[in-house]
Amino acid sequence: MTSQTVLLYLLKSILISGLFVAYYWIALRDKKFHYYNRFYLLSASIMSLVVPLLNFDWFTVVEPVIYGSSEMIQFVLPVTKANKSIQLGWADYTLIIAGIATISLLSLLILHVIKIQLIKRKWDVTKMEGFDFINTNEDNAPFSFLNNLFWKQSISLQEEGGQQIFKHEITHIQQKHTWDRIYCQIVTSIFWMNPFNWFIQKELVAIHEFIADEAAVGDSNVE
Repeated sequence: MTSQTVLLYLLKSILISGLFVAYYWIALRDKKFHYYNRFYLLSASIMSLVVPLLNFDWFTVVEPVIYGSSEMIQFVLPVTKANKSIQLGWADYTLIIAGIATISLLSLLILHVIKIQLIKRKWDVTKMEGFDFINTNEDNAPFSFLNNLFWKQSISLQEEGGQQIFKHEITHIQQKHTWDRIYCQIVTSIFWMNPFNWFIQKELVAIHEFIADEAAVGDSNVE
């Protein structure tokens, strides 16, 4: 696979994701179909990665190649490997720079996950039904990650506000929102040059918040 092939794949991926995002912006963004929009954006991201890999040349007719005598001699004679040096073109340098940026972004993601795991080890963990409850004094708490709920000790679960926040975070855990974010962060780290990947990630985070808010407020109204 040449550097030009990789760049062509990236261009196709950007084009396809742009078409999906354009439809979302025009037809879906202002609608309250949060669960459908979540599915649509995830599907759009996956399709933008898969479709450029497909080969649609199903009806291509391959014409036979007729070699001349000089070309036949080149096949027969041994190929000399002398004076062959690696020459990098602009496409190669572009991919090298892109690779460095990708490694940096993936490293930041890994460090973030490690930081969360260190926070979990630092505080007491209470096993609940379907999730772990970690009572902390962290400034950015409360928040959820996978099946972990990192709570802030200063927020009372006896008050209505605390109960709504608790239900909000539980919804994130139950709906597996963390997996969406991890997937999007991996995609944006590898294909960071595609602006539509960043847009999809931002919109998914907003949709997660809408879903969790509706669940928390809805439960409170029922009570």
